[in-house]
Order: sequence, then structure tokens, then C-alpha cells
Amino acid sequence: KVLKQTWKGEALPFHARAQLGLLAAQVGDAEVLAEHALAALGWLQAQHRLPEAARHARAAVSALDAAGHEPEVRLLLLGADEVARQGEVELTMRWLKRAEEGCGADR
Repeated sequence: KVLKQTWKGEALPFHARAQLGLLAAQVGDAEVLAEHALAALGWLQAQHRLPEAARHARAAVSALDAAGHEPEVRLLLLGADEVARQGEVELTMRWLKRAEEGCGADR
């Protein structure tokens, strides 16, 4: 519950969100973990740090997989990873939006 309340703080810098994501992974909070993964990917892509976004996507997929998250969301994140590697920012953002909608359907 504390993770979810802390997560809602919109002024959190990216690195604080990364730490929350790692903590969420440790305690198995897949919902917070999925939100973190999407927010972090979006932030990295907005900063045009696509190689880092692709690496983060792969790590997020692994963590979500370990947390038993739905395959559909993992596949959407893999799609975001793939297009990020190709430098397609607009397409990547569309994939992330679909993944975000998939996470919403899971809850």
C-alpha cells in the first residue's frame, strides 16, 4: 500500500521511480512494477535515450515475467523494446500506450 501511495507522487524524479520499481519487484507488486516500467520507458524516450530505453524495456519484461504478469502486457513491452531499438519514437509511444491500456485491463 505504501508503494502505491508513494508512486502517485507526480513530482518524483526518474531515478526515484527507478528505485520504487526495484522495490516493487522485490516485494512482488506487479501493478506498481508495470506502472514504473511504462513511466520509465516514456521518460527515456522523451529524452531521446533510445538505447537505454531498449535496455530498460528488456529488464522490465524480465521483471514482469518473474512477477507473473499477463503475457499480453509483456508482449507489448517487448514490442516497445523492438521499435525503440529501431529509433521509432512515435511508434514506440503507441506500443507503450497499448501496454498501458493492457495493464489497466488487468487491474
